[in-house]
Amino acid sequence: QDEGAGIGGLYDVQYRIDDGAWVDWLTGTAATAAGFVGETGHVYRFRVRTWDRVGNERGYPAVADATMRIRAPVTKYYYANGQRVATRVDGTLYYVHSDLLGSTVAVSDAAGQPPAAITCSVSPLKIDTGGEVKYTNSRSLFADKERERWLR
Repeated sequence: QDEGAGIGGLYDVQYRIDDGAWVDWLTGTAATAAGFVGETGHVYRFRVRTWDRVGNERGYPAVADATMRIRAPVTKYYYANGQRVATRVDGTLYYVHSDLLGSTVAVSDAAGQPPAAITCSVSPLKIDTGGEVKYTNSRSLFADKERERWLR
């Protein structure tokens, strides 16, 4: 052991997808946290190589230091009198708002806000983008395909 050694040096972080090869992700960093984006249906494993403040190395371990599995969201549908009235996605409940004829006109959370996954701030208008018509209101923008996928 060297005098002055201790946690606080630099780190190299590698990851691997499922059982693939290890890939360098962060190298020579002092950061102790970072965001990582993966794909649904895969297992990501991470391992860390460190150096302390005086340069002593702890090499990569044989097994991962951390494992993350990304799963598809769990979706449940709620019906009343044969018509969908709500959808729960990973624990968040969204209400389906219909007009008098039963057509869905909006989807919102308990606070009345549209789902973030299919919204953006726009002015009321109708846009034709290369044959794909998008309908908007003052709060949200739905592409036809997105609207149908969300409301199923």
